[in-house]
Amino acid sequence: MPEIRRSGTVYLAEGYMDVISMHRAGVATAVAPCGTAFTDEQAKLLRGWADTAVLVFDSDEAGLKAADRGIVTCRRNGLACRLAVPGSGSDGSGLKDPADILQKFGTEVLKNAMGNTIMDFEYLIARGKTLHDTSTPHGKAAALSVLYPYLDVLGSLTERDGCLEAAADAFRVDRESAREDYRRHGSGGAGRTAGREKAAGEDAADRAGPIRMNDELFLLTLVSVNTGLYPSFRSSVGMREIEDPNAKELFVALEECFANGEEGTDALLARVSGRGLREFVVERGVSGEFSGDGCDPVRMMEDGTNRIRAKRLRRRVSRIAGELRLIERGDGADSGTDDDFEDLIAEKMRLDAEIRKLEGN
Repeated sequence: MPEIRRSGTVYLAEGYMDVISMHRAGVATAVAPCGTAFTDEQAKLLRGWADTAVLVFDSDEAGLKAADRGIVTCRRNGLACRLAVPGSGSDGSGLKDPADILQKFGTEVLKNAMGNTIMDFEYLIARGKTLHDTSTPHGKAAALSVLYPYLDVLGSLTERDGCLEAAADAFRVDRESAREDYRRHGSGGAGRTAGREKAAGEDAADRAGPIRMNDELFLLTLVSVNTGLYPSFRSSVGMREIEDPNAKELFVALEECFANGEEGTDALLARVSGRGLREFVVERGVSGEFSGDGCDPVRMMEDGTNRIRAKRLRRRVSRIAGELRLIERGDGADSGTDDDFEDLIAEKMRLDAEIRKLEGN
């Protein structure tokens, strides 16, 4: 915290492995919610130490949505906001997160990547252009609406008006028309446009294909149908352990409900953006698969959690096997010593035993 106070800037990552990687690279002001969605309470706490937050989220769709929400949370609580944007080619582009950059390129590249940031407003302009075809009138209106939640929480009318004008120019929209559309949004008069935009987004999500069950989605659907399990679930599984985008979206929605004291599946579904995912959860709930007679949701959650943990440990075992091969071949100056080899063997044996225990073998 003293480092954050001295610099006035805090880096907000998604998980503890990213924070560890950033600290190794000399970014000493990195923190993470560690398995929770970034909340107003956390933003208010950080505001007591920093003026600016730099968001460092994954580049997948769930990470981008988390960034959208994080920007609004920062601005609503008085934090200026920027986003880290890795560069290109051998300087970290295309990599998922700080831990990935550190592993592939080292500390210096990671430190430089974290210094490459853009303003939240610039990010949202780019996001609008990515999500919508701004060569059409409807696409321009939809892209502009991406900024509405951001504009709603700006404390300065001057800043809001300036951002609205800049957005209109970026999307090649008449400034006065943009102002009128935003006023209609604020008064609830933009229902048709907003409705079409929401439907278009949902249709796009549905066109991505049918939702297929996997271990992660099974577990998160179980908890979504039995939301009373969430306090216990969140203490045993971190969000960074979940990779499936649909499962991750349910995790974020559950955490937001938890943070805001909202209970029940209906409250959860209100925070899920994709129609297909909402219907998927409802169908599983109605089927009785997760809450019917003879069903033991607590046992099912424990079994599902063990499968997720075992999967994570197997990934670590796979990485250890790769490191062991490098040491055996003696490739590179950092290939490792005999002590490193023995430490890795010991870790692999420990993880293998833990996997067997989780899988009941």
